[in-house]
Order: sequence, then structure tokens, then C-alpha cells
Amino acid sequence: MKNRFHIGVCTDRELLSNQPPQFRHTNLLFTPFAIRVGERDFPASFWTDFAGASLFKWCRAVWGMSCGEERAARLTFWYTYEFWLRKTASHWWRLSLVERKPDSKKITYEALVLPERVEAELLTASRKLIAGAKNARVWTEDCATLAAFLDDPEDYLHQLELGIIPAPKFLFMSQRPPV
Repeated sequence: MKNRFHIGVCTDRELLSNQPPQFRHTNLLFTPFAIRVGERDFPASFWTDFAGASLFKWCRAVWGMSCGEERAARLTFWYTYEFWLRKTASHWWRLSLVERKPDSKKITYEALVLPERVEAELLTASRKLIAGAKNARVWTEDCATLAAFLDDPEDYLHQLELGIIPAPKFLFMSQRPPV
């Protein structure tokens, strides 16, 4: 079954400039952020997460698939939920919505999506978050990293690999919400 794919991210100026107190120390944006596949919202239509950090990781993983370096990608939300993308024999990618538990993973839904649609949604959501952060005058580590990656993905990843630029701190944070 083929489905539409959309990434939603809230860039409300008031929300972005007033981060929850328990997350201010992270230097990451915490905002409503989710995906929609067909008529399904995932993890939920009201899900709030570290959008910039997730979008950077997702862009990096999808870049590897688009360049032919990878056949699959595991795209995680900060805690509990993730979705997988896998290349198929045809032009489509198989998308699986997954709920992680301590001892198992449960696939809750699967669909075929167009790679170009996934790439376009990632780019649109990332640019929207960056523009929203600039408008709110909130420039966090995830925004800077995402902007540098989008500016020139190949060069950014090359510099990262060579150690010319440091890896973002959020890549080393646990998948448990920082409190």
C-alpha cells in the first residue's frame, strides 16, 4: 500500500523562545513534532520532542540511503518511538512505524513511500524549524548543526569524519529524555 508522508514541526515563536525549564540546559529545541503516514500520526499528533536533533539524525541517515551508501535507516524520536526506512526492489521505500520497549520492538504500521517525498519533507521541516528558531531568536546547537548540514551535506559530513569540526554533543546524549 502506498501512502503520503509528511513531517510536522511547530515553530510558534512563543513556544520556541520559552522552552520547558527541565530542558533549557540541553541547548536543543523541544517542540511539537511528528510524522504522518497516510491518515496515521506518529507517535501522536500532539507529540513533543527534540525536533532539531531528530531532524539532523534523520537527514544524515536518509542522505546515506539517497547516496546509495545505505540500504536502510533507523530514524528515532528521542524516546520509545522510531520508524524504519528500507529500500525495496522497486522505486519505493518501505516505512515501518515502531514502538520500542525495553525487551522488544513492535511494528505498528507499514507503508510504501516515495524516496523523493521523504527527502522533500525532511528538507521542508528542517528549513521551517531553522527559520522558526531565527524568528524566535533562539539559536541552539541542533539548529546550528542542522543548518550546517543543509548548507552542504557532503562537505559537512566530510569535515565531521576528518575531525575538522566537532561532533554535535546531542549525538552522545542518551535516548532517555534529559531532565
